[in-house]
Amino acid sequence: MELIKNSRFRTGEKVDIYHSPVWEGNTTDIIDISAGGYTVQAVFAEDLTAEMIYVGDIAAFSFGVGIITAVNVNDIHVDFPNSMFPDNDIAKYVGRENQHTLIFSDTGKVEAGFTVAKYTEVVNQATYGYAKVVYNLQTEANLILTPVRLVDDGILAKVLYSKGYVLKSCNDENYTPTNTWNGTFPLELSGTSIDPIYRRAYLIERGMESKGRKAKAKMTFKLIG
Repeated sequence: MELIKNSRFRTGEKVDIYHSPVWEGNTTDIIDISAGGYTVQAVFAEDLTAEMIYVGDIAAFSFGVGIITAVNVNDIHVDFPNSMFPDNDIAKYVGRENQHTLIFSDTGKVEAGFTVAKYTEVVNQATYGYAKVVYNLQTEANLILTPVRLVDDGILAKVLYSKGYVLKSCNDENYTPTNTWNGTFPLELSGTSIDPIYRRAYLIERGMESKGRKAKAKMTFKLIG
C-alpha cells in the first residue's frame, strides 16, 4: 500500500496514551547503527545507569519515537519500524544531533484503548522564487480523544497533567512503500517520519468533568514528527 502520513491514526479506531515520562534529557549525538533495520544510538552527557530506563521502554525524540533495545552508561539504542523512513538516509530525517528526548515506561504509565473521536489535518506549502516552487509540505495533525472512566479513579487526571506524551496506534499493520521516493528531498514526508506506530504528541487542549463516580475527558493532541 502507499505510505500516507499518519495513516495509522487516520484509520485506527483506538490509541494508547503513554504519559508521565520517567526521564528527560538532550542528546549530544545521534548515530545510525542500522544493520538490516532502522536503529540509532542516542548519546547523552548524563550517566544513565542510575535512571529507571529499561529495554522495551519508549524513547521519544523530536523526529520520531522508537523502542529501546539497549541501555549503556551514557547512550541507548533505539529501534524504529521499517515504515519510519522510506530510504536508508536516517540522518536526513533526524535533522540535528541535539534532540530533546523523553523516555516513557512501557508498563505502568500507559493507558490503553482510548477511542479516536476526530482526526484533523492541515497541510501548509512552503515555496520559494518567482515560480513559487514547493520545497516542503508541513503537516499539522490533531487527534481528539474523549475517554470515559466509569469510576473516577484519578487515571484521567494523571494523563491530563503529564509533561509529555506518546500516542501508540492500535493499528499495527506493517506498512511498506510501493514505489521509489524522491531521493533528493523528502517532499512527500515533510522531512520527517511517515508511518510509525508511535507518535510524540503535545496536549494542546484538555478538560475533564465528573458526575457521580463517572469521569469524562476531552483531549486534543497535536501529533509531532
